[in-house]
Amino acid sequence: MRATGKLHLDVSGSGGVSAANEATRAPSGTEEHRFKIAATGTATLRGVGDDLTWLFNAIADKPPTIALTKDPEQQNRGSLLLSYRIEDDYGATEAHATFARKDEPAAKGDSPHPLYGPPDFALVLPQARTKNGVAQTIKDVTDHPWASAEVVMTLTARDEGGNEGRSEPFAFRLPERAFTKPLAKALVEQRRNLALDARVRSQVITAVPRSLVAPGVIRPARGAH
Repeated sequence: MRATGKLHLDVSGSGGVSAANEATRAPSGTEEHRFKIAATGTATLRGVGDDLTWLFNAIADKPPTIALTKDPEQQNRGSLLLSYRIEDDYGATEAHATFARKDEPAAKGDSPHPLYGPPDFALVLPQARTKNGVAQTIKDVTDHPWASAEVVMTLTARDEGGNEGRSEPFAFRLPERAFTKPLAKALVEQRRNLALDARVRSQVITAVPRSLVAPGVIRPARGAH
C-alpha cells in the first residue's frame, strides 16, 4: 500500500494478513506499507476520515503436476525422447528430468560410489508459464558415462512460488551409442562400470588389459551393472 502527500498512516492487518518483515524504501514524498497474505484476513487504514478495510481471501498455491504421457523413446541416433504433461494453477516456470541408479537393495554401508553424477537435464515447457499443456524434450545422453545403465527417472516441475511437483518414478535403460567393434564395446562397458561405482576400480584395472588382448571374450566385472 502506497500513499502520497500524507505520511505516518495507521495501517494494520488481521487474520492471515500481517506486515511484511522486508525493509522497503519508498520514493520521496510517499509512504509504503507491505503485507504478507498467508490466509483469509483484512487490512485496515485509519486516519483518513472513515476507516477503510479491505478483505483478502487467500487461495493456496498448489504445487505443479507433471507426468509422462507415454514411455520414453529412443530415437534413430540414440537420443532420448520424453513426452509429458504439466499443469499448475498459476503456471509452472521450470521442469527437469532427474535420474538415479536402479540398484538391488544394498547392505547398510555398502552403497555405490559413482564417479559421475547422473545425466539430469532441463525440460522444455509448453509455454513460458505453463498452466496446462503437453511438451516433448529430446536429449542425447549417449556420450554420458551412465549411457546404457538401468536407471529410475523422475520428472519435476516448479512454479514461481517455489512449489515442486514430481512424477511417478519410471525405470528403464538409458540409450547408448552402438559400437560394432568388440574392443570399443568392452572399453565403454568398463568406463560405465567405473563411472557408476568407484569400488570396482580394481576389477576394471584388471579387465581393461584383458580387453586389449582378447576383446571378444571380455566379461563385466563382478557386481557391476
